Amino acid sequence: MYKGENRNRVFTNLLARLIPFIWKTDGTAFSLLLSVRILESLLPAGQILLTQQLVDAVARLVGGDASQLRLAAMWLGLQTLAFAVQQWIKAVSQVWLLKLKQKVQYKADLLIAEKCQKLPFIYYEDPSYYDRLQRVSQGMAGRGLNILDHLFQLFQGFVTIFSLVFLLWSTFTLFWASVSSC
Repeated sequence: MYKGENRNRVFTNLLARLIPFIWKTDGTAFSLLLSVRILESLLPAGQILLTQQLVDAVARLVGGDASQLRLAAMWLGLQTLAFAVQQWIKAVSQVWLLKLKQKVQYKADLLIAEKCQKLPFIYYEDPSYYDRLQRVSQGMAGRGLNILDHLFQLFQGFVTIFSLVFLLWSTFTLFWASVSSC
């Protein structure tokens, strides 16, 4: 159907129309959803840091330092809390996305109804008009928001990967500095 540059242009035009439409519908929910996605993307790096601290405390505990039991239990509790918070954030994100989809779909249906009211009655005699109206009104706003949600997920994946690479790089740098100083 679309090839190469033409497909990119269609996609860019879709986003250029969709994002302002969603922003006008509910900019606060859109901003909150984007913020939650960014927070959700940083949680895996935080969990890795918590796991590192937990493993270090357990290693010291196994090494014979009994005072590390309370610290290991604290890190385990924080790890469990981080996991619970991550699941809660996912659930809240899905609820907000569903609410935003409903608001955007309602606004799109309202705009379609307003435009249909302005048409002359002769259009309603043609069955092909009903076909076009049906295609337009069958959840186009929801599908557009799905595309935007997939872009959010892609962005979230990139932020997660970059935060993990940063974490690995900083760990490698600290390790290399400690090895080279010996």
